[in-house]
Amino acid sequence: MLVDDTAGGDGNMRLDPGETALITVTLANGGSYPLEEITGLLACSHPLIEITADTGAHAGLAQDESGALAPAFEIAIDPAYELTEGFFTLEVTGTNDYDTLFDIDLPIGGFYEPVESGAPGWTHDLVLPGFTDDWHISSQRNHSPNGSHSWKCGDAGSGDYSSLLDAGLVSPMVELSGAGELRFWQWIDSEVSSAYPDMAYDGGLVEISIDGGAFVQLTPEGGYPYTIRPGGTPGPFPEDTPVFAGSEDWHQVVFDLSSFTGEAVLRWRFGSDGAVTAEGWYIDDVEIIGVSGFSDVTPVDLRPTQLSLSAPRPNPCGAQTRIAFGLPADGPVELKVYDLAGRLVRTLADGPRAAGAHTVHWHGDTDGGQQAASGIYFYRLQTENGNLRRSLVLMR
Repeated sequence: MLVDDTAGGDGNMRLDPGETALITVTLANGGSYPLEEITGLLACSHPLIEITADTGAHAGLAQDESGALAPAFEIAIDPAYELTEGFFTLEVTGTNDYDTLFDIDLPIGGFYEPVESGAPGWTHDLVLPGFTDDWHISSQRNHSPNGSHSWKCGDAGSGDYSSLLDAGLVSPMVELSGAGELRFWQWIDSEVSSAYPDMAYDGGLVEISIDGGAFVQLTPEGGYPYTIRPGGTPGPFPEDTPVFAGSEDWHQVVFDLSSFTGEAVLRWRFGSDGAVTAEGWYIDDVEIIGVSGFSDVTPVDLRPTQLSLSAPRPNPCGAQTRIAFGLPADGPVELKVYDLAGRLVRTLADGPRAAGAHTVHWHGDTDGGQQAASGIYFYRLQTENGNLRRSLVLMR
């Protein structure tokens, strides 16, 4: 989904309260047969979100073909909207009785940096003495739609990064509300071990500092893919430090910030040893949801105004998925996972909860402690203010 708020907002390709934006939805046919006469109907039940153009169409998509629904959907966000996301459903219909409902969450407000306007407020420098810093804004690679720049730790041109780096890229300060999530897109090419699988000599990681305290390493959903193996001339990271490394094209990574409250600063830290180098680490389209304010902005009240239940992240999921829900009032809550036959699989919440944003995790297990089988499940939120249900896919 591509957000275009050029005409009705500040042009940062993101929804904000008070803006009107065009939403372009691209579909991909991953099935075995063509789908023709495609229609998409976008809906949202929140009273402060108005969908002023809710229907798009496409003549047809062959197998493995993709295409955008047209015309674009149009969404208007009331200035009083307080949630950090908008919860939408997209019903797609087509030939051969095709009818599928997609759950879609779009971030609204919060922190967003596409690195297209100089990234004001960001800083970078070496972290430990005796190492160097290669961070800079680069036009070599980009992820932002219609953009041209990203942060890069590496050569200012197309060459490799320096040996013995300990380079820290630091975000502006944001105020976390205890229900946050960090998402960004990365492209990486760094030295890994050919003899020891899942070990690397160079790599990057993400750290957080709260209220001016020491930086501590964050762990992404799914974990880091590599750990550090010191070389003959070691880099800044101790042995077995988890890192991003290897060679991967653009992909999004997600960090759960729900355990943090207060004034937060994030740091992207890349380290290299004294041997082989490669192209480096690119960071783009950084967003933080669950932000209650910025360093120069008065914090706002982020209590939900209505009951909400988010789509799981990730979905499909393997070892773990994250489910968030919002309560407009105090009261008893039941959040349970069921199989397609309606049998209870796992109770995630059962008891009183305060008004506000909440997060739980399902580890793909049953109430009896066994691993649930791969397949489609649904989870249901029951409260005094209503009931909501969504689906997820568990893949072993």
